[in-house]
Amino acid sequence: MRKKILLVFLSLLLFVGCTHQKQTITFVGESNNWKARFIYSYEMSSNKPSENSVNEELLLFYKGDSNPQNVKFTISSNLLSLNDEREMIQRGEWVSCAKAGGKNVALLSKSDTLELVIEWNGGKEEILLSPQ
Repeated sequence: MRKKILLVFLSLLLFVGCTHQKQTITFVGESNNWKARFIYSYEMSSNKPSENSVNEELLLFYKGDSNPQNVKFTISSNLLSLNDEREMIQRGEWVSCAKAGGKNVALLSKSDTLELVIEWNGGKEEILLSPQ
C-alpha cells in the first residue's frame, strides 16, 4: 500500500514539474495621431528554461486625415527591441505591423513599460505602452 501511495505521489510530482505556463500581456498607448496595441504572449517551461517561447505582435491604428506613407517604427524596452517599416498604412484600420517570436528569451512582465517611436511623412511621435 505504501509503495502505491509513493508511486502516485512521485507521478504527480513529475506531472506538475513538466507543466507549461502560458500568459498574454497586452500593452496599449495612444498619441495625437496613433493608437498602438502590442500583444505579447509567452509559454514558459517550468523545467527547461531553454524551451521558453515568445510571440509578439504590434498593431497600429492611424487617426489622422490621410493614409500615412513610409511608416517606420521601433518598439523597445530593456528586454526587447523590434523595428520594421511599412510603405503605407490605411487610415482608420488596425494594421498588424510586426510579428516576431523566439525561444530562450528574457520575458516581459506586467510591470514593464515599452517605448514606441513612429516616423511617417516627416512626422515623428513617441508613445509609452503600458500593460492593460
